[in-house]
Amino acid sequence: MYKLVLLLLLLCVNFAEAASRHFGDSITAGYGASNPPVTGYVPLLDAALGLTGTNYATNGSMAADQAIVAHSIRPAASDFSTLMIGVNDCQRYLSVAQQNYYKAFVTDIIVSLTMPNITTARNANVIRSGAWSNSSPLWSTGLQSVTTGNSLTATISGSRIYIGTILQEYMGQAITGTANVLIDGTIVGTVTSNGLAMDTGLGASYGPAAFAFNTVPGSHTIQLVQTTSANPSGSGLNSLYIEYITGSDQLANASLYLSNITQTFQTSNPCPSSSTAIFNGILTGLVSQFSSDGRMIALVDSNSVVLQNDLNTDGIHPNDNGYLKIKNAFMTVIQPPAWIWSGTALWVGQPSGGGVPAYCISPTLPSGACANPLNVP
Repeated sequence: MYKLVLLLLLLCVNFAEAASRHFGDSITAGYGASNPPVTGYVPLLDAALGLTGTNYATNGSMAADQAIVAHSIRPAASDFSTLMIGVNDCQRYLSVAQQNYYKAFVTDIIVSLTMPNITTARNANVIRSGAWSNSSPLWSTGLQSVTTGNSLTATISGSRIYIGTILQEYMGQAITGTANVLIDGTIVGTVTSNGLAMDTGLGASYGPAAFAFNTVPGSHTIQLVQTTSANPSGSGLNSLYIEYITGSDQLANASLYLSNITQTFQTSNPCPSSSTAIFNGILTGLVSQFSSDGRMIALVDSNSVVLQNDLNTDGIHPNDNGYLKIKNAFMTVIQPPAWIWSGTALWVGQPSGGGVPAYCISPTLPSGACANPLNVP
């Protein structure tokens, strides 16, 4: 009985001290709702949770645009954010290289919203070798180098290391700055500032991005060594931008609820179901990755509940019923049923991976035997 009471107390989400932030595109902004400040999914969600949150979404935003917005936010451990971004990226980013940009931009958003303890490149504990200058964007917390052999070194803890950069293109040309990534003296890969063809529909030609490198748990010496030579098209085009070096070990843990993108049915510039599946696969993989890091992140499945008749005539934006479905999809994950009686056991906790809750108490099943599947709703 004690275990049951304890579990139920843990499952009671207290939002009294939380701040909510919402990131996304026109769908998160409520475009197409009859009264966006009231019937969009964000105001519906905040009302259901008793919160007055901040909606950072803008019409036309892509992941790079929202990464810029989220980049300077360091949430408290009690805060939670929502993110639903990718329909515009799906329409514009058709190549594998561009889809990898999308992954890198979303990775940076997740780092910004779930990792309160980030070692920025300007941190005094980051050792510089060679000439580095502050990166020029006003939102940047990083450094810029144009010389082969320049390096940054930091001591970072975790089983996964995240390197933050800026991806940029300049008037249709690539920024070719590249660096080797060394973990404890061994090259494990590279990071780049090359963002050729990453420009967004809102006109951004750069955005903060992040790349992940696996290692063993513990403290590590991370070194970034620039490898690019001068770009013949202009010395500035070999710039390397480094925003941060951080690890999966974090002292605090803010929550993020990340929704997949919904299917669109417009006749011009469509995001077909095959492309929707690619982008949603990226999001599912990132949720799995950050969950394994210990981050408080969960996937919200809006795609499976919003149907064509839940959209406006443009085939993109939900109507009021569609927005209500998205709000309900978020609520299912944020505040799932505290318990379910299956007929043979009391199942307690949030379903994991769409199937079995976290804990069960039963007179006939072993305590905690939730891997024993039952047909629970």
